[in-house]
Amino acid sequence: MRYSLLFIIILLLHISCETKVESSSDKFQILLPDTAKTHSANSLFDNLKDAGRQMKLPRIDTGVADFEIRLWQSAIFNPDLLIVIRKKDTLVECQSFYYDYKNGSIAKFEVTNLSRKGELRSLIDSLKKIDFPKLISQKEIEKFDDIVVDGIYYHLEISTSAYYKLLSYHCPEFYAKTDSDNKKFQDILLLIDRYISFYVPVCLLDDVRVVNLK
Repeated sequence: MRYSLLFIIILLLHISCETKVESSSDKFQILLPDTAKTHSANSLFDNLKDAGRQMKLPRIDTGVADFEIRLWQSAIFNPDLLIVIRKKDTLVECQSFYYDYKNGSIAKFEVTNLSRKGELRSLIDSLKKIDFPKLISQKEIEKFDDIVVDGIYYHLEISTSAYYKLLSYHCPEFYAKTDSDNKKFQDILLLIDRYISFYVPVCLLDDVRVVNLK
């Protein structure tokens, strides 16, 4: 009887330990735009994952060891651009991809590796200070109305060991003066552009067509 009781206690302890390990892995979060607020499906998440696969990039929606961001930029009249910045252990690297993504397929893409490792470490240190999980996408902003017809779309993926986050904005500089969430996203673009020149704020009042609200 004594040995049976001891066996049961050991078995329960073993199960308890296994449960703790499993629950710790469950803490990883995938943070997508709230469909209840955007009133649209998160098809963008699947599209970006598929585009990354076609570019031979590893998945980041399941987490990374340290930190990685992917900034996708697309417009009707501009080349599509992807900027990847990642840190793993002591390795810091940045790549830019010019790509052509139509009908769910990438016909071609061009990759450029950027060095300046010291500067990139400073950029990553600054990005890590941003509380990305608390930021919201443009369509989640309460009573927000996007009146710009054309312009540039920005999709930002952020991945760490704790979470994956997806943010999406259209012409944030057009709304930055009157909306704090658009201003926060524009500040992220300006921060990245300070180290990697790519950002041209084309969505200004004199440069874009807007919806006639009358």
